[in-house]
Amino acid sequence: MLFGFIAAQTYVRWKINQNFSFLGGFELEALTFLVLGQITALAYIHRAER
Repeated sequence: MLFGFIAAQTYVRWKINQNFSFLGGFELEALTFLVLGQITALAYIHRAER
């Protein structure tokens, strides 16, 4: 879903409107860091279970 948001926003900004954003401000960056943190935590938990 994160990559979908990034791809859609990149396409819209490149082709349609340079000032448009699905997630304004720093929400896209915050969402990216949260997803990466969640993936890291899940990988750590999964590794600890083995």
